[in-house]
Amino acid sequence: MPCVRLTPSFATILLFYVCLLKYFNTGPIWPDLIQETTKMCKQSWWQNLLYIQNYDDLFNLCIPEAWYLAVDMQLFLIAPVLLLGLRKWPRIALLALTALILLSIASCSITSWVFDIQRTGVYPSPAMKFYYTATHARASPWLLGFILGYIMSKYSKEKGPPNIDYRAALITWMLALVVFGVCVFVGSDENFASHERINNLFYNSFRRPAWALAMCWVIFSCHFGFGGNVT
Repeated sequence: MPCVRLTPSFATILLFYVCLLKYFNTGPIWPDLIQETTKMCKQSWWQNLLYIQNYDDLFNLCIPEAWYLAVDMQLFLIAPVLLLGLRKWPRIALLALTALILLSIASCSITSWVFDIQRTGVYPSPAMKFYYTATHARASPWLLGFILGYIMSKYSKEKGPPNIDYRAALITWMLALVVFGVCVFVGSDENFASHERINNLFYNSFRRPAWALAMCWVIFSCHFGFGGNVT
């Protein structure tokens, strides 16, 4: 299990932050800086070892970069339940996965509206733990990938390669590239209606699942031979 493999190394890093990091640099501001870091590690080390630190304030974490370990671990823990559902009751499980995706998107919409999150990636502090680092807000791409894995497994083991017309594949590729472009360039354009709350809400709600859905097509098409030169 990932927790058995990961936790000893992670615990060692936490111990290093608490006990040894202060000896690895010098300078006029280093003592104050490292004192604050060490203080946060002493207070929140248990959150890191339980992999729940992503729901705390990102600016008060011992190792801020490790927030995604918590997201990954929490999603891993629900994976066996989803796999069992797909094996025993595939239709119900797929409906449940779809519902979870919609709930994840809805949570992003609510958070974006309440905190007036801009598209530029500068989030107010309360929004960080509800939108940027929250597992429920990050779940939709992972769930889409979960469904993709199930579909590819079904085709590979039972149905054989899908029969997709080359024109349909070409159109889907073009749509995927458009989605990639919108996610990248609209999000980086600070002047593109960044002040409009509704536009920000739609972008913040759908950019993650939209990117993941386009990437799912790239993986699916390349795996089954519809990727052309990309494959």
